Amino acid sequence: MQRTHNSQADEALQRARATRSAASRLLDAAADLLGTRQAEEPVDHLDLLQAFAEAGASVLAQCSRAVRDAAVARAARAIPGNVGPAVTGAEYALQLRLAAQAA
Repeated sequence: MQRTHNSQADEALQRARATRSAASRLLDAAADLLGTRQAEEPVDHLDLLQAFAEAGASVLAQCSRAVRDAAVARAARAIPGNVGPAVTGAEYALQLRLAAQAA
């Protein structure tokens, strides 16, 4: 069996991340924010809006307006709708990461 070196796996991961859509990167960045800031706290719509605003400011800053608009619209369609007091930031972050794979 041929072994894969860590550097090869890291390079493959970097290539995969570089080729993802802007919507996918936006969803992942929002997931990172929610997963670290509110891991054990419930998430509401305001928390989600704030995470997306911050993620969009960093992920989409270098994109043209058309790309930003398309990425936000695509990400919005992929957002899971089950935000509420029973869902923690860590749980919702996982759902966002799964949605990012399809976006």
